[in-house]
Amino acid sequence: MKNRNADDWLGYRSYLNLKALTGNIDYLWVDHFGIDAGDKTHTVYVQLKSGIEQEGMQFKSASIDMIESPLLSVMRKKSFEIMMFTLVFVIFAVNTISVTGYWLDRKRLEIGVKKCCGANSYQIAFGVIKEIMVIALFSFGCGMVLYAIISYALYRRIDLYFFSMLMTMGIVVASSILTSAYPIIKAAKIEPVHMMR
Repeated sequence: MKNRNADDWLGYRSYLNLKALTGNIDYLWVDHFGIDAGDKTHTVYVQLKSGIEQEGMQFKSASIDMIESPLLSVMRKKSFEIMMFTLVFVIFAVNTISVTGYWLDRKRLEIGVKKCCGANSYQIAFGVIKEIMVIALFSFGCGMVLYAIISYALYRRIDLYFFSMLMTMGIVVASSILTSAYPIIKAAKIEPVHMMR
């Protein structure tokens, strides 16, 4: 049971020990109730707890240590989050450089022709950045759609926050501009004379 508007993802979790009903058989029934009572979540929780105890069943509130696995505890640490974010960023940067390098090799003749027609290095750089930005924004849109589908499939709700989306898009745009420096430098070194031979 939890308040969806609350920051605490655990909310209130109830564990019912049915030993009182099953005699000598030890049986632990664990379940998560999807009751969203808004600001009255705590009141509903207390009433449920007292009602269960009045029926002669044992009620035990679970701590986070009982719910989380050791792996999940490690994953919740800030250092782990920073390490994973850095790893994802490095993989993204390497992948972008590789893709843009391959793209540039396919565009060498086109860039050479543009230089022969009078295009300067700034115009070539702007063209490279423009194409990379289109790909980056398209990828961002696909990622948000995929997130919404997975979130709805797993949790039956979609939590999209404007500030988080803005920050994500800013990181994607900034990363794309930074990683486009390598293909821009390579494009600037292309000599039209060599391309026409």
